[in-house]
Amino acid sequence: MQDILKCTDEHLAVWRETYGRQDKTNEIDREIFKEYSNLMMDIIGIIAFDHNFNAVGKIDIQNEVPNHQEMTLGEATSFLMQTLADTVLLPLPTFLKRFYLTCFCPKYRRSLSILHDYVYRIIEEHKGKYQKAGNEDESKPAVRQNLLTLLTSSLQEDELMEAKKAPNEREGISRQELLDNITMLIFAGYETTATVLSWFTYFVSKRAEVQKKMKQEIREYCSAEYEVTVENLRKLEYVDCVLKETLRLAPTVVAVSREPTLSGEKTELDRVILSKGQNLMVAIACLHTDERNWKMNPLEFLPERFYGPNAPDAEHHPFAFLPFGGGRHQCAGQDLARFELKLIIVRLMQHVIFEDAPGNTGGHVQRVTVIPKNMAIRVRFDDKKVE
Repeated sequence: MQDILKCTDEHLAVWRETYGRQDKTNEIDREIFKEYSNLMMDIIGIIAFDHNFNAVGKIDIQNEVPNHQEMTLGEATSFLMQTLADTVLLPLPTFLKRFYLTCFCPKYRRSLSILHDYVYRIIEEHKGKYQKAGNEDESKPAVRQNLLTLLTSSLQEDELMEAKKAPNEREGISRQELLDNITMLIFAGYETTATVLSWFTYFVSKRAEVQKKMKQEIREYCSAEYEVTVENLRKLEYVDCVLKETLRLAPTVVAVSREPTLSGEKTELDRVILSKGQNLMVAIACLHTDERNWKMNPLEFLPERFYGPNAPDAEHHPFAFLPFGGGRHQCAGQDLARFELKLIIVRLMQHVIFEDAPGNTGGHVQRVTVIPKNMAIRVRFDDKKVE
């Protein structure tokens, strides 16, 4: 928790330097998504790998870089995610997609190399900490326990020997599997949470009264006299509703796929014949905005639909709201994501007000996630009082 707050405070310090000075009060921030991406990169690095990427305060250049030699980790990660998302839609066999990316896309190779270099560095840094701490005092934990500790503790001692065994007889994970797992964790936690924070900022910049209500609740339970704690966070019901409404109106992915596992070969659902083994797409955005599922206007950003004992939409259908999927294949990291997002939102609302600015028109850009297309926000610091 303290690591998340520390990273967010560093992010706020950059904003204070950029927008908090008297001569900068009319500056417009058009790089919100990139800034949140850097913030989440640092948070993931620290809480999952005990590694600081030092990304906060750096704006990645998204344009093509000659020879791709100056790409940063954030740029490489974003490019990889977008490229992989695009190639999924190509009507080609998987091996041809891989062949194309490997042989005809030098920026993909460079981006993958940069990401792998960072991951190998994290692994070696972790091993160094383990050896150093272990030599000093074997009675103490070698390193702070985190996800990387669990993964590296499962590394195979002899990969060649394990490779000769049948898949169901192998013990532990290979170095390549460790690399793939860490890479996937960076992918999964980097852009998704940055996307939600961006949409949150966009929506509340249009609704000053929502920010005011959030600030009043936060001051009541997490004022300057009180430390932000897990117990206090649980009391912030309206903040929960704002986050929930953000996830409803702007889910990070447009759809999830499912394969029917039917007792028979076919069944009928809402006059549609489903066959066993078909690939079905569940359109999350459509579920979240279908007027049949909601009493208040589903196209408007209205946190009050979930707020209070008589909230109009609190008792919605359980499968009308799927920001993290549902069933056995729902997102395994959703609890961490909700906690991160709520904690960051609370810290932001303790210090700033987001104001609408010319050019803040929203729209959508389809990447791995769906991010706002046009954002233009004025960041006002409001540490002492709410106007």
